[in-house]
Amino acid sequence: MTADRAAALLADEVGGDGIGVAVARAGGPDPVVVADELSALAGRFFGAPLHLLVVPGDLHVVERDALVELADGPADVLPDPV
Repeated sequence: MTADRAAALLADEVGGDGIGVAVARAGGPDPVVVADELSALAGRFFGAPLHLLVVPGDLHVVERDALVELADGPADVLPDPV
């Protein structure tokens, strides 16, 4: 299953928009890591497999900042750390 398909299924299942991190081709020469709302990830194309979709729980401030800086996560969408 592709990350965009998994994000679409989860967005439909939870009835809202949670945060997800899509990872494609980890360890390869052209990896992709993108953090966003599930509905936004559902509308993106991540290229060839292998794909992984991570749904994080509560984020530490360092984890949140890393998703903003390293995974192009929108700061206004990612939850404030607890």
